[in-house]
Amino acid sequence: MSLLFSRNQVVLAKVETTAGTDATPTGSDAILCEVINPTVEGDSLENNVVRSSISAQPTNYINKKVKATIVVRAKGSGDPDTPPEFAPLLKSCALKENIVSTEGSECVEYTPANTATNMKTCTIYIYKDGLLVKAVGCMGNMSLSGRYGEYASLEFEMEGLFAGIGDAPNPTPTYDATEPVEMKSEGFAFGSWSDAVARDFSFETGNTLVTRGNINSATGLMPYIITERNPRWSSTIEAVLETTNSFWADYQSRDTFALALTHGSTSGNIVMFEASKANLDAPAFSEENSLNMYGLSGQLLETLGEDNFKLTFK
Repeated sequence: MSLLFSRNQVVLAKVETTAGTDATPTGSDAILCEVINPTVEGDSLENNVVRSSISAQPTNYINKKVKATIVVRAKGSGDPDTPPEFAPLLKSCALKENIVSTEGSECVEYTPANTATNMKTCTIYIYKDGLLVKAVGCMGNMSLSGRYGEYASLEFEMEGLFAGIGDAPNPTPTYDATEPVEMKSEGFAFGSWSDAVARDFSFETGNTLVTRGNINSATGLMPYIITERNPRWSSTIEAVLETTNSFWADYQSRDTFALALTHGSTSGNIVMFEASKANLDAPAFSEENSLNMYGLSGQLLETLGEDNFKLTFK
């Protein structure tokens, strides 16, 4: 009897040329991530015909889909103008990639896409110690989060069309050589105010994923698409007076402000978050070690279009 170990895992992802067509990723498309436990779901189809029996007929499952949560560390590729290894997942969350190779300004930028032509899908292979789960036409939601004393992480909630499962040996993966760094010296700022004592920060893309039925499709489904977006942010900080920073006034007047954070300091391993137009929900009071705390959250809004936020790797 063979034992399958959860840590003997290899995850591959590759952008598809044609949405829903297997891009056949290889070991060079590997993504270093936490353990994944994918789920396969389908719609039950009942054949409720009447026979000379009270027993049910077999249930069929159609419209099969795969869901997988992929958690990676927020880090760069090692080269400021080379995309990180998880770039296919970023692009499959309706983000446009812009590689800047100008000397002295090298970086890779990701911003929201509003048109279907700029949205990508990917193929994901999940090897579970010799057992391979395949998904095609994948898209998802992405969140960035980090807390003091911990590594910052990107979490991808991916969904795709089930493309099979079977025995296959784990491929030899190639990973970025960079190491993650803990959350410190982040320069986290609310507009011009950068003196917050912040415990954590997070933001999410807030995508709405949908599938479309199609009787002309071999699976009965079309690949996933993203039809709506409502990005949000959150942070926990020590409460301050309004004269220090006017959170309550901003909430009441619906004023907006910029958010910015820089994670890491070594070229090739820096991740920057920027949002030019954030708003604020009502601050939520809490208590920690006899200190008043604020739970802050709000939306990330467009200014000129496709600019709710920007993630930069440099």
